[in-house]
Amino acid sequence: MSEAQQETKQPFDQFCILELFGHVRLAGRVTEESIGGCAFLRCDVPDRETGEIKFTRYFGNGAIYSMTPVSREVAVQVGDGNAQPPVKAWEMTKPQLSAGAPGDGHHDDDDDDDDDDDDDSRW
Repeated sequence: MSEAQQETKQPFDQFCILELFGHVRLAGRVTEESIGGCAFLRCDVPDRETGEIKFTRYFGNGAIYSMTPVSREVAVQVGDGNAQPPVKAWEMTKPQLSAGAPGDGHHDDDDDDDDDDDDDSRW
């Protein structure tokens, strides 16, 4: 590719239907983005009601099985029925362990002859 061709090359910016490994299908405005020196495709999924971005997801090229360019209208229709919302924040709580508590698998009267030291302090 000549230097003149490189200067006129436009970055990818198209509404598409993305089919991802793991049987996930999204539709929205797809653009290229570099994060930490790695190339990603960014998919901005529009909200059918407002037209605003409902959410954004980034994908590496290995996650994409198929990409079909479509009109904005088609992307909104397909995206509305197939949108996978992003992961919500959650917090894993510390397990509440107590010796002999029913259902915890650890009872003081266990007669197993293993020499394992059950050290619950790791929790």
